[in-house]
Amino acid sequence: MERGLGILSTQRSQRDRPFVNAFCPGATETVTAEEIHRGRCRTTCPYCHSDGGEDLGPACELAELADAATPSIIRVIAETLRDSRLVRCGRCSLQFRDPQLAREDLERLYQNLPATIWQYDAASVGSWVTAKKQLLPRYSIHDPVSVLDVGAFDGAFLNQLPDAWKKFAIEPSPKGREMLRSSQIELIAEYVEDLSLITHGDRFDIVTLFDVFEHLPDPSSTLKTLAGLVKPSGRLVISTCNADHWSWRLLRGQHWYLHSIQHLCFATTEFFRAWGEQHGLLVESLVNHPHQIAGDAQRVKHSLEVLHSWAMDNGRTYLARVIQTIPGFRHLAHKRGVVFANTLSDHQLAMFQRPASSAP
Repeated sequence: MERGLGILSTQRSQRDRPFVNAFCPGATETVTAEEIHRGRCRTTCPYCHSDGGEDLGPACELAELADAATPSIIRVIAETLRDSRLVRCGRCSLQFRDPQLAREDLERLYQNLPATIWQYDAASVGSWVTAKKQLLPRYSIHDPVSVLDVGAFDGAFLNQLPDAWKKFAIEPSPKGREMLRSSQIELIAEYVEDLSLITHGDRFDIVTLFDVFEHLPDPSSTLKTLAGLVKPSGRLVISTCNADHWSWRLLRGQHWYLHSIQHLCFATTEFFRAWGEQHGLLVESLVNHPHQIAGDAQRVKHSLEVLHSWAMDNGRTYLARVIQTIPGFRHLAHKRGVVFANTLSDHQLAMFQRPASSAP
C-alpha cells in the first residue's frame, strides 16, 4: 500500500450518494458495476481529457478484494472496479486505470483505510532515500530551507531532514494529522485545494510528492497548484512509478502497482518531460529507483519472477520451464497471480526547478 493522498478536492456531496452513482458525474440514473464493466461509462484521460488510447489489458487482482479482512465499505468500492483495465493515452502518454473512482468514493476510501498501511521503515523507502541524495547537496543544512511534504502522514520523511529546515505538511488522514500535531512539523492543510496561492504561492523552497501522483484524480490541476507553491529557484520533487520500466512493458495491466484501487494514474518519463516544458519548469533530474530498497539477490529473484509470470501468460512455456530449473525457483511452477516485485527500479524521481523569475 501507499502513503496518504493529501490532494483530493475538498468539495463534498450535499448528500451521501450510493457508491455506484459516483462513477459517471452528472448521470441521472444509477450506474451499476456491470454497466461500467461493459464499457458504458468509459473514462477519458484524467490529465488531458482526450478520448481513446491504447488498451493495455485487464488490471491485476485487487488487493482489497483478495483480503478477507478488507472493511465492507472499502470492499463495496473495490467491487465496482473488479474488471478495470490499463489504458495508455495517445496524446500525453499517461497510463491510467479505466474506469476510475469518483472523488467522493476516493474520499470515503481514504477516510476508512487503516493508518498502519502508511507506516514504513524509512531506511528502505526508495523515494525518500533518492530524494535526500538529490536535495542535501543542493541546500545548506544550516539554512532555514522551507519544505512542504504533500501526503506526509506522520512526517517520517520530514523528520529525516536537517533540524534547521522549516517543515510543513499536508495530510488528509485523521491519524496522520494527529501525529503531525504532536511534532515540530506545521500542518497547513488537509488537501492541496484548501490552499490559496494568494497566501501560499511562491512560499516553499521545496515541495515533495512521494507515492501520491498515482492517487491523483485530476493530475493537471493538482500539479499546477503544486508548482505555484514553489518559490522562484525552488524545486518540486515527485516520486511515482515509471511506466516505461521493462517490467511494466512486459506485464502491462498485470504489473503489481495496479494491485490497489487507490492507484489511478501511472506516469512515464515522456509525460514528466512534457509537463515540465509546458509549465516552464526545468527538469533537473529523472532518477530511477526501487519502491523498496533491497539487496542484489532479492532484485534478481524479482526479475526472474516477472519474466516467469510474463512467459506463463504469453505462451512462452519453454522460458518458464527454464526459470523453474534454477535452484530456488521450482515453486514457480505452481505460482499464479500478482508478482510483487517492489525491489526493481520501476519508480522514478522527477525533480523540477522553477526558474528564478517565472510564473508556473
